[in-house]
Amino acid sequence: MAHRRPHGAVAVNMLARPMAAVLPMIDGACSLLHGNDRMWPLTNCYVDLWVEILHAWGHNPVDSFAFCVAQAFEGDHFTFFKFPAADIEALHGVRLEELALFDDLERHLLVQTRRGRVPLVEVDGFYLSDTRTTSYQREHTKTTIGVVEIDPESETCRYFHNSGCYLLEGADYRAVMRLDRRAGLPLFPYAEMIWQGPRPDRGDPHAIPLGQLRHHLARRPSVDPIGAFRTAFPEQLDMILARDPELFHAYTFNTVRQLGACHDFLGDFLRWMDGYRGLGLTEAAACCTTISATAKTLQLRTARLVARRRVDACDELFDTLQDAHARLHRALDTIVA
Repeated sequence: MAHRRPHGAVAVNMLARPMAAVLPMIDGACSLLHGNDRMWPLTNCYVDLWVEILHAWGHNPVDSFAFCVAQAFEGDHFTFFKFPAADIEALHGVRLEELALFDDLERHLLVQTRRGRVPLVEVDGFYLSDTRTTSYQREHTKTTIGVVEIDPESETCRYFHNSGCYLLEGADYRAVMRLDRRAGLPLFPYAEMIWQGPRPDRGDPHAIPLGQLRHHLARRPSVDPIGAFRTAFPEQLDMILARDPELFHAYTFNTVRQLGACHDFLGDFLRWMDGYRGLGLTEAAACCTTISATAKTLQLRTARLVARRRVDACDELFDTLQDAHARLHRALDTIVA
C-alpha cells in the first residue's frame, strides 16, 4: 500500500518552485579538519556540522576555535564545546537564532530553506543512514543535522551531519519529519537557524581571533579541569564496570573525546595564529597535541580496562595531561595576556 500523508501535513504544492540550494557547495568534507588522518576525525555533532557549513560558505573554520581554551570539567563530563554565536557573527557575519516550531516540521524547514536559512534540528540518529556503523536502525540517539534542501513531494531532504552531506528519504524521512501521528503529537524538537549575513571587513584576519582568545582566556575555569577529571575518574570507572559495558561508549564520548578533540582544534587555532605579531605559539600548540594524543591513549586504556574488568587510576597518563595543560596555560598567559 502506498504511503499516505496524515491530515495536516505539508501540501506538496506549498511554495511550489524548484528547490534552491542554501549552500553553494554541499559535497565533500572539509579535508583539513575531517580527514581520516586526524587524531579525532569526528568531535561532536554540533561542532562538526558547523565546520562543514562554514567551509561550504567559504570561511576558514580554524580561525573560530579560540573558545576551546575555556573548556572545563563539568563534574561528570567535559564541556560539550560549541561555537559561540557572537564569535561566529563577529568573524564571518553568520547569524544564529532559535527556530520557533509550532507547526509541521516539514513546513518550517521548507519555509526557512526558501529564505536561504539552514535549519539546525535535533533528530534521532536511529533514522540517519549515514550512521550505519553506529546508531542507524540500532539505537535511538540525539544528534543535530543542518537541512539545506527539502522536497515534501518526493519526501527527500538533503542535510549536513558530522563530516558530510547526505540524503534522507523514504521511511527515514517520514520518521524524522514526524509524519506518522498515530502516537499523538510529539514534543517539538529543539531547532535553530543560521544564515550568511553581511561579511565583516577583516583587513587584518588575525585581529578579531586574538581578541576572542583573550576574551575566552578570561573565562577559563578557576579549578584545573584535568585534576577535577582525575579525581572523578576512579568512581566513574567503577560505575561503568558495575553496569552495562555499552555505557563505555557514551562515557568516553562525553569525557576523553571532548577533551582530546577540543584541544586538537585549539592546537589548530594556535598554529594558525603562530607568528602573528611575534606571538610565537609553537610550544602552546605542541601542548595541545600532547593533550589530544594522551586523551586518545586514555580512551584506549579505558576500553581495555572495561573489557578485562580491571581498575587502574592511569596515573602516568593523568600526569602527562596535567603537565601539558599547565604548560599550555602558562605559555598563553605569558604570550597573550
